[in-house]
Amino acid sequence: MEASTISNPTPEIAESLNSIAWATMPQILRKCAAIIALTAVDLLSMVLVLAASIQIRLGLLPLIYPYFPDKLPENLTDYGWAILGLYLLCMYYEGLYTTRLPFWQESRKVIRAVTLTFILAFAIVSLMKLGGEVSRTVLLVGYLLALPAVPLGRFLTKTMLKKTGLWNEPCLIAGTGAQARMIVEALSKDHYLGYTVCGLITMNPADDTGVVHINDQEYLVLGSIGDLPSVLHKYGIRHLVIAAPDLLGPQLVSVVNQVQPYTRSILVVPDLAGIPVIGGEAEYFFNERLLAFRTRNNLASRINVIGKRAFD
Repeated sequence: MEASTISNPTPEIAESLNSIAWATMPQILRKCAAIIALTAVDLLSMVLVLAASIQIRLGLLPLIYPYFPDKLPENLTDYGWAILGLYLLCMYYEGLYTTRLPFWQESRKVIRAVTLTFILAFAIVSLMKLGGEVSRTVLLVGYLLALPAVPLGRFLTKTMLKKTGLWNEPCLIAGTGAQARMIVEALSKDHYLGYTVCGLITMNPADDTGVVHINDQEYLVLGSIGDLPSVLHKYGIRHLVIAAPDLLGPQLVSVVNQVQPYTRSILVVPDLAGIPVIGGEAEYFFNERLLAFRTRNNLASRINVIGKRAFD
């Protein structure tokens, strides 16, 4: 770690200071505005998808297959509102308005929510015998169009929210070692998450001020690990990442318990260097209160081995 005093703040430090200056109430307003914007865009995306599917059903499909009826059921638009409501419920069920995920992980959840929406819609149409009032072709075409349209709409919306500052969320990193630096790099590159690293916490009480240089950018050191609760409380930061392998089990538990009242989320980064994490799963043993990480040997499957050899 390279530390120095702060004389003329660089643009990166100025951005961090602006992030720290966010008050609790403006953060709440920004979060509400972001949720409202995402909800509105999700609804707009689905409305456009359903409208496009109707036009495809009426204008394109009869040219390909002339046996399609010329008209759609008159009450189809009335059931469209029910589909929109069902769609929002599925999106909320997947936690797409309360959690921040990288684009591809979120897209996986969006596709799952969209799929669940149309499966339920098809089930309701079949069980309630609404085949004469709801076009299954419109539903099928709408589903195929929604798979790329909804993730794209959310990507564009979050990009705009990030530029306007509504999607920015201040984040504090506990640690200054290699893992902490990797976390800072990951958060600074992934603008889709919307986290702004506004400071670091050092494990060494003697080095609790100054600046850490990571990838030609400067990040403030706001204190040592013992100052963590007061730093969170002072600056109103509600998101914490603990990337400090030097913290042993009892010390880590103590730190988490101390900062829990001041945070909305705490991410603990374990030291899993060298362990394959792709396809891994977290396992929780409820009675023993143990968290374990499961890795899978995909090459143990003969089918996977054959596929790998075929591509090799």
